[in-house]
Amino acid sequence: MKRHPLHTDYFITEEGEVLSSRKETLHKMKPLSNGIGYLRVRICKKGVKKHFYVHRLVAETFIPNPQKKPCVNHINGDKSDNSVNNLEWVSYKENTHHAISQGLWKPSPPKKPKYVYTILIQSTGETFQTSNLRGLWESFRMTRGTFLLSLSSKKTKLPLKILEKRYLS
Repeated sequence: MKRHPLHTDYFITEEGEVLSSRKETLHKMKPLSNGIGYLRVRICKKGVKKHFYVHRLVAETFIPNPQKKPCVNHINGDKSDNSVNNLEWVSYKENTHHAISQGLWKPSPPKKPKYVYTILIQSTGETFQTSNLRGLWESFRMTRGTFLLSLSSKKTKLPLKILEKRYLS
């Protein structure tokens, strides 16, 4: 058990327990979940109460961080296992890579397009369909707003016109 380097009224164990010495005797604090599995305790310093993650308190107390890495990683992926041998300092990139490689986090799939636009090429009279208006306005080197204003204007300088905007279900 060691005194926390910043919150000196609190002691941290290698097993991930937090004890308070604010009263006459040491007492074990009861950590609460933040709703997604990380445990935290409420620490009072100079009359101000603030929540701190237990894994971070353990790492700050026991694990040197000479490279000043910003994140504390749970090596086995169990967010409630805050023992010192399950924690390590990592970069944001290392933390994300670990979460993906362990199946703890899956990147969101690309969003499906919401609309299909039927576009008229005014010079040839041909039409085509696209769900990627961004590619069109970027090809004309315009901002989104300027592109959409140009399409809706009677005096458009663009060789394109939106004939139909259809919602995909």
